[in-house]
Amino acid sequence: MPRYFFDTSAPVKNDHAEAGTPDVRRILGEAGSEFFISRLATVEMLSGFAGKVRTGLFSVTDLGVRRRRFLADVRNRVVRLIPILNIHFHVAGTSSASRR
Repeated sequence: MPRYFFDTSAPVKNDHAEAGTPDVRRILGEAGSEFFISRLATVEMLSGFAGKVRTGLFSVTDLGVRRRRFLADVRNRVVRLIPILNIHFHVAGTSSASRR
């Protein structure tokens, strides 16, 4: 069973047609596959939706619809959340610094 870890751009592409949307939708349509995002991605998604309202790309109604649809995908485990702990941030920060 294939497993995919998505950054925030993949759920955005699934929600809003842009470059890469067909690829993301094809991957999401693979039978038996599992899809994961970090808990941080949920915050980024909702913030991104709000930013699109501020810039006039989405209406407030669009925001509500997209927010509910995204949270339903999380609740229904279409995408599964992976917790991000403080240690993950620490390791990521020290790992990149040690490569310099």
